[in-house]
Amino acid sequence: MKHTVTFDELNHTYTRDDGKMLSGVTGILIKYLFTDMYTDVPAEVLSAAAEYGSLVHSQIQMLSGGFPPADELPEVTAFKELGIDIAESEMLVTDGENIASSIDIVDTENNLYDIKTTAVLNREYLSWQLSIYAYLFEQCTGKKANKLSSIHLRGDNAKIVEIKRIDDAIIKDLINAFVSGAETFTNPLKAVSVSEEKLLAQVVEIESFIINLESKAKAMKSQQQTMKDELKRIMDERGITKWETDSLTITRKADSVRKSIDSDLLKTSYPEVYDECLKETKVSGTILIKIANN
Repeated sequence: MKHTVTFDELNHTYTRDDGKMLSGVTGILIKYLFTDMYTDVPAEVLSAAAEYGSLVHSQIQMLSGGFPPADELPEVTAFKELGIDIAESEMLVTDGENIASSIDIVDTENNLYDIKTTAVLNREYLSWQLSIYAYLFEQCTGKKANKLSSIHLRGDNAKIVEIKRIDDAIIKDLINAFVSGAETFTNPLKAVSVSEEKLLAQVVEIESFIINLESKAKAMKSQQQTMKDELKRIMDERGITKWETDSLTITRKADSVRKSIDSDLLKTSYPEVYDECLKETKVSGTILIKIANN
């Protein structure tokens, strides 16, 4: 008996017509191959990224259905410039028994695309994801999947990145491991190690969180300086040099001239003296964050 599978977009679940819940591809990959992919990313960052990514997907789906969104996101505008001849958007593919997922875009030449809005593409993950999609697509349609690609959207930048397909035999082994309830699956394509690409992906996933914190810190520092300048003005006007309460003490330090040694001049004029006066101090390493246009 052939079953019908329904996708619940709100809860992101796949359900068969007999009530059986099917697993999505993401769940399988996280369980067996990318178990710690999001371990070091704050939950609020993941949530914000997922929410925005869903909004981009939704607008592209509306666009492909002939309903251009009113407040078009820059990613959607950039996507249109790619000129993809869309045959289906959010195409549901399934084995009918255990697995179901939706392919973001299938074009008229049966090329499969997955849309990503992350700062860096995890090509290894995409290779597995799209290879499973291709396998299910061929099972469902009887058609041969052509090229596998990611549509990488970041603001008003868009590009198509071709992704390597994994052999069907390996994909079948992964699916069989899931269906049989196996605890682990040994990836035959690489040794177990932490890749630099994955580490970089984890860092860039928190970029928006860092930028937000840095912006808030800058704004608070500016506000603090404005407040200090105003306090200084008031204290000068009233001749107050110190103000104390139960919570804090404000002291107005008088203007002064600070003298210091011009180390560059000393080094140039008296190099031997400069060398004799040098001392070494151990300094702990730090992280330097510089935000573009900031």
